Amino acid sequence: VTMSLLIMFSLMVIADFIINQVISIHKNKLSKV
Repeated sequence: VTMSLLIMFSLMVIADFIINQVISIHKNKLSKV
């Protein structure tokens, strides 16, 4: 159970990081335009 919780937590952290990267990229594109 602990292992699956760790995997879920790490996936959430990775997903949050990817979402932040995508948002910052879109913001940079918008600011350039």
